[in-house]
Amino acid sequence: MPADPAPMTAPSPPRTTGCGPGPQSQTQPQTQPGQITLPTAPDKVRAALADLRRRLSPLGFEEEELGSVELVTAEALNNIVEHAHGGDSHGQIRLTWDFGATGLLIRIEDDGTPMPDGRMPLMDHAGAPEPPANLPDLPEGGFGWFLITALARNVQYRRERDLNVLTYRLAVGLVGQG
Repeated sequence: MPADPAPMTAPSPPRTTGCGPGPQSQTQPQTQPGQITLPTAPDKVRAALADLRRRLSPLGFEEEELGSVELVTAEALNNIVEHAHGGDSHGQIRLTWDFGATGLLIRIEDDGTPMPDGRMPLMDHAGAPEPPANLPDLPEGGFGWFLITALARNVQYRRERDLNVLTYRLAVGLVGQG
């Protein structure tokens, strides 16, 4: 099992390029960790995803990167609502994030039922079938964890006290990536 990703920390000071404080200097957007708390209801997941996208957009991610963040986070949140809480909207989810040199680190906590056997499903991407070209024709079930583990890195699940904790990193917004 890979080591835990680095814990979320306070943001670093803005990074600058150029030769000093003159007009040639460029400052990247100030990044601060963020948090959204929501009840375990499908409509609240949609609202939280829109809020997350809005709050991340000042960081200058490409549209495709924002789409990956939204897709992975939607799959995780919807799995929590459907499986950990069985559709009961009285549970709570806490979504936190921090952006740094290795990308966007996301942590999701919920007070629902633990995963079976206390671990997330194993994914074998090497032998996985290609999804159909027409995405609306995908059958229900099984593809969420495939998407999460295909698009995110350092995906880990654990139980802390009475909470499910899922962490993952998305390699988005990295300087010199392209």
